[in-house]
Amino acid sequence: MRVLQLTPLAKARVWFRSDVPEFVHVGTVSKRIDGDPLSSVQAGCVTVEAFVPRGGLAEYGLLGMSFERDRTSLVQVEVPYSEGEGPTWSDSLGRAVDVVRLGLPYEYAGAILDAAVDVGHRFPPGTIKVVHAAHGLVGSSPRFFQRLATSALTLMVDEHEREDDPMITVLRGLLVK
Repeated sequence: MRVLQLTPLAKARVWFRSDVPEFVHVGTVSKRIDGDPLSSVQAGCVTVEAFVPRGGLAEYGLLGMSFERDRTSLVQVEVPYSEGEGPTWSDSLGRAVDVVRLGLPYEYAGAILDAAVDVGHRFPPGTIKVVHAAHGLVGSSPRFFQRLATSALTLMVDEHEREDDPMITVLRGLLVK
């Protein structure tokens, strides 16, 4: 796990092999898109957690994405979602100001699917799937999770983004802006 200071108050953690607990899902939204058969993926799993204070509110979210290449000609994007609030996760960056729960609310799934479809064209044929998620009861939103999905998928395909300074630049641009 890497801890990255995005601004004096905003932080992110990035796992390339996640130790974050998985969540129980009750359904999945999915879509098939064309990919780039000549592209490569640098990391098979990336989890991004971010805590971004904005005045009296702090945005929070954790999203893990995996990719598995296959012999099909398309990219399958799968976003499983949970039901209810899910168990609390006490190891989160947002625990001091929010109640953080494992799981992905259904209302976030469409925004994540949209982000994955936008970035997914850069992936070779295979399956992109959400594997980890935690949300704050106050500081999370579909928009923030859309930006988390873009962040995780960007780190998966860009080899130079594995160094701290380039990761900070990418995450600051996508999550703090």
